[in-house]
This record gives sequence, C-alpha cells and structure tokens, in this order.
Amino acid sequence: MDECCNYAVSIAVPRPLDQTFTYKLRDSLVEQIEVGSVVNVTFGKARTHAYVVDKPTLISEIKENIPADLKEIKEIVPGGSVFSKDVFALCKWAHDYYRYPLGEILNSAAPASAIGLRSESLKARQLKTSQDRQQILRELTQEQKNALATIQKSTSKTVLLHGVTASGKTEIYIELTKKALSEGKGAIILVPEIALTPQLLRRFEENIGADIGLWHSALSDGLRRDIFAALKSGTLKVILGARSAIFTPVKDLGLIVVDEEHDPSYKQEERFRYNARDLAVVRGKLSNALVILGSATPSLETRERVREGKYSLAELKQRVANKALPKIDIIDLRKEEKIADIQAPLALCTVEALKKTIADGNQAMVFLNRRGFAAFLICEECGDVTECPNCSISLVVHKKKMKLRC
Repeated sequence: MDECCNYAVSIAVPRPLDQTFTYKLRDSLVEQIEVGSVVNVTFGKARTHAYVVDKPTLISEIKENIPADLKEIKEIVPGGSVFSKDVFALCKWAHDYYRYPLGEILNSAAPASAIGLRSESLKARQLKTSQDRQQILRELTQEQKNALATIQKSTSKTVLLHGVTASGKTEIYIELTKKALSEGKGAIILVPEIALTPQLLRRFEENIGADIGLWHSALSDGLRRDIFAALKSGTLKVILGARSAIFTPVKDLGLIVVDEEHDPSYKQEERFRYNARDLAVVRGKLSNALVILGSATPSLETRERVREGKYSLAELKQRVANKALPKIDIIDLRKEEKIADIQAPLALCTVEALKKTIADGNQAMVFLNRRGFAAFLICEECGDVTECPNCSISLVVHKKKMKLRC
C-alpha cells in the first residue's frame, strides 16, 4: 500500500532556471526535512540532487493551482541542512541582487563534491599539524596596537585596514583571529589568489595555535568533503582560501578578513558572477561578524563608503622596523641616452642598473606592458581580425620580423 503524501515542499535544482519547483513528500519524511536539506529527485527524465528552500506545507493549504501528478521526492540526504542560516540567507540575497538562479547559487555554496561521507584524511592532517606546530609570539609595534584598538572600538562592523606595503597588516589579521577563537567563534580569511595561501597559512599556523583549513578550486573531492564537514560541525574554526571560501559553513562566524580587497580576482566572471568582497560584507551583517578589508591601495568603492561613514578606517602608515620603501626612478626616454644598435625602449641608466644587479649576484625582473607592435591586425575591407587557431585570441603584430604571434 502506497504511503500518503499530504505535504509538498519547494526545491531549487542546480540548473539555469530562475524558479523553484514543488514536489510532494511522504508524511513519514516531514520530520526529517528542513530548509537547506539536500534531496534526490527526478527532474524531467534525469535524476539530480536539489536543495529544499522552504518548510513542508500541507498540499490542501496551498492556494496556487498545483498539478495532480506532482513528482515525489525520492530520497533525503542524511545530515539535515548543509547550510548554516547565514550562508542560506547570503545565497538568497545573492539571488535577489545578482538575479542568478537560486539552485545554481546554492550549488556553488554547497557543491556535490562537498556533500558526502567523512573520510580520515582531515583527522590525519589535524594530528600532524597539531604535533608539529610551535606557536611563535610576535610583539606588535605601537602603530599596530593603535590600529587594533581602533578596530576593536569601532562602531561599524566593517573596517578598512589601510596600510602601506610591509606595514604588518597580517599581524592585525592574526590578532583578530586569535580574539575570535578565544570567544569561541570562527573566522574566514580570504585571499585573491590560490598562490598566496601557502605563505599566509604558514604565518597563521605559527601564531594562532589552531588548525586551519584551506579552501580553493584545486582541492580534491575527498578533502573538500572533510573540510566542509569539519566546518559544519565546528571542529574546524578557521578557513583560509580564495573567493569561494565566503560560502563555507563556518560555525559561529565572528571574523571575515578580505586581504587585498581591491584585487579584481575577487570577482567571479563565469556563470554565477559575484564579488566575494561584497558578499563578505553582506555575510558579516547576516552573522554579526567583524569584516576587515585590508589593502595598501583600497578600491574606490571602499574609500567612498569610508568617506560616507558606512565603514570605519584603521591606518598603518609606517613599515615595520621603519624599513625604507623601494627607491623608484621614473625615466623619461625622450631625455635619456639610449643604447646604440638596440631597438628597445631601454635607457643607458636602466641597462647599467641591470648589469650591476647581475654582477652583485642578484636577480632582476623586467615587465613589459605588452608584446609586439599592435594587439591585433584588422582588415580594412571586411573588418576581420586574425585569431590564433588554438585559443581564438587575436594574434599580436610584431613589426620588426613582420610576423603575427599568439
């Protein structure tokens, strides 16, 4: 005998469809399901996972016309909601603000690769780091202490930490993370690039005396599941990662740090387009967490919000140990002597500086704003631009050798 299905729930499927769908639910499953639960359903002819976005409702109380042949939820993935309340609210805010399908956003926040059984890899990693770690105590400079006091006395929950390069912004992040942990709260540390995570991870592990998870696109599915589960349970309190880490289910979130907040890498440019810096500010409000936006060159948007009084400002104007800033010489090529027989925009003084650097056993880097004579070659008759057959990028014109190169 078939079991009664007197209830229905709204679900969002990870498809580019900006709507939710109603599925019926067996009465015996009503107590097992909650907002944010993952369910398995038949969508069209395919089997897929989906996310519950509302509480179960009696079908008899639904005012909208619903078809008599409602599809049924096949299975509820054990474990309850995969989202913390603030993350689910953040996803709904992003849906309204960015006008992107809710199911796709929820899938970005809790992808299938992060939902599953826990393996032993995280446990082994925690034991290893806990045994090997030796906490290093660093004395803050007076300016760092003043900046820290400014942040802690701030009436705003979002603070711009404006510090020159090598002024010790990382030490401020570490002290604030230690304070959050001492209060039983968690922390999210965002960096613009995956390449920046190892050295920052090392600095944090040396100083805070707690395990830290890494979160970025290069993680294996197994490790992603481990870290997701540890954050959700509260056994892991600090996560350090790239922009997608803003969606991680850190329990009792107390601090969000956005290092190099001006960096364009915080913008996701494909599919679900978002700015992790802006989402960090929103999540901070939703979870009542302190948000630190750190930069030596703050974005115009952040500067304006400071001017309007929406964000507070803490400054670090001096480098640690009064280290001198690098000496910068601006060379006017119209006035400087160039090297004979070399068709390159190099002044004699530039070449001499390169020679001296190499002679001293050091290394030098030369940055070019672009290669070649022109970025593309366009036909005046038809407007066609010659592209690379392998990557579809326009070929660069090299005038000296009369060649087009990718």
